[in-house]
Amino acid sequence: MQRQPLTLIVNSRARHAGRPGWEAAVLAALGERFSVEVRRPASGPEAEKLAHEAVAAGAAAVVVAGGDGTVNSALQALAGSGVPLGVIPLGTGNDLARQLSLPAEPARAAERIAALRVRASDVLRVNGRRFCTVGGLGIVSRSALLVNRARAHPGLLRWSAAALGTLAYRLSAAAQVVQLGDRAMRVRVRGCAADDDSRVDYSVATYGMFVVNHRSLGGGITLPVESKADDGILELLTVHPVSRPRLLDALARLVSGRPIDPAVLSTRAFRALRLDCDSEDEFVGDGESLATGRAFDIVLEPLAIQLLH
Repeated sequence: MQRQPLTLIVNSRARHAGRPGWEAAVLAALGERFSVEVRRPASGPEAEKLAHEAVAAGAAAVVVAGGDGTVNSALQALAGSGVPLGVIPLGTGNDLARQLSLPAEPARAAERIAALRVRASDVLRVNGRRFCTVGGLGIVSRSALLVNRARAHPGLLRWSAAALGTLAYRLSAAAQVVQLGDRAMRVRVRGCAADDDSRVDYSVATYGMFVVNHRSLGGGITLPVESKADDGILELLTVHPVSRPRLLDALARLVSGRPIDPAVLSTRAFRALRLDCDSEDEFVGDGESLATGRAFDIVLEPLAIQLLH
């Protein structure tokens, strides 16, 4: 049987990329069905470029061995191409891999990928950049960016972030709550409601917002939404300006899966969305900084990516 071409994009800086033996085991599992070309980008933009090249070269699939950030880079090229995306989870959060119920052990994840079972998923786009799991601004983006900066910092800070693993996201969120100032930002929300396609236009004071396509966040937290990756709907979760103790209680409830008071965290479903902030902010999606400014246009691309699971 002739083997199909497959590109394996390896993030050598991913948290678990230094574990011995994983790559040989993955290549053995994939090699039974595919002719595998291994590429090792030095950056996110290079990973995106390599994914574009794989599509142009006729790859049967592109598999990312890394975390959600590297997956996000590949997503920019693969969405809408028809070329499926697979994930070998080597990162910290591995939110997409968790959402797909992929095994954490790389060789077993590769065996699942080699079966070529695909699941179509919606993709979200903010100001032209795509993401497929969870995005956000305000306290949501600051929490993710703090972890990213720690992981990129040389020495003890980077070692500590790696040692903490997914706990780093929870500690970062708690730290952001403690450091909150008294002023919430004000955001004008405009969009198309999911239930009846009516136009929505309102303004809200908030400490931060989640924009949700998948429910998994921060390496194990499950957001309290009904969102499914293939339903043509995105959900907006608004963090309301309540006291720090109530916010810390809400964080604990997120971690444990307990209900959260809608007065603290409310949910609304949309098909498209625009967020206008009263001050400049940074939008993070799939754990990566995707856009900076005051206005964020969020568009849903229905079933735009084929995911191997």
